[in-house]
Amino acid sequence: MTNQLPWNKIETVLLDMDGTLLDLHFDNYFWQDFLPEQYALKHSLTVDDALKKIEAMYEKEHGSLAWYSVDHWQEELGLDIMALKKMEAHRIAFRPSVKEFLDFLVKKNITPVLITNAHPKSLALKMQYCSLHPWIKHFFSTHDFGLAKEHPDFWNHFQKTFSFNNEATLFIDDNESVLTNAENFGITYLRSVAFPDSTQTEINVSRFPLINDFKEIIN
Repeated sequence: MTNQLPWNKIETVLLDMDGTLLDLHFDNYFWQDFLPEQYALKHSLTVDDALKKIEAMYEKEHGSLAWYSVDHWQEELGLDIMALKKMEAHRIAFRPSVKEFLDFLVKKNITPVLITNAHPKSLALKMQYCSLHPWIKHFFSTHDFGLAKEHPDFWNHFQKTFSFNNEATLFIDDNESVLTNAENFGITYLRSVAFPDSTQTEINVSRFPLINDFKEIIN
């Protein structure tokens, strides 16, 4: 599978945020390390016991909109999720060559659109540290639709809000289930991300062509 794209046929580029434009390290560290430590402190548990308990909660909601909801986890865990996120916000960072890629799209008059499962509060925090506003004018959180990108009905709802031509659209996401759902909807050009988390050496498993550095698809 090649990463070369027919840019003369592409009008719209739909972009995921976490793990695609932004390094997934912040999110992985927060949910898998920092939050269990804070939960352990609050409930006088070992970190291992706290992690096991939280992971069981995560698994129950995996792939649903609640899994991505700041408000849901604040209620479930009894912790101020946004206050804790702000404590670790210095870890929020761009993935390789994101700015160069977005410059490339703007120069080609191709419309970049952000469509993320992140909660609006998380999206707002991340834009304080890694603003995408110089390039992207259209920002969407799936929480506004009441459906995660994994949901079979999501794209029908989204396309009614933001019109795009399936055959002239590229969608980039690091989530295999999300990409498969987009494929089933009929979006023509699909790409995944090789290393969503810069600190992990294991390549992302995907049947879609993988991008490591966005320079790979600038041509």
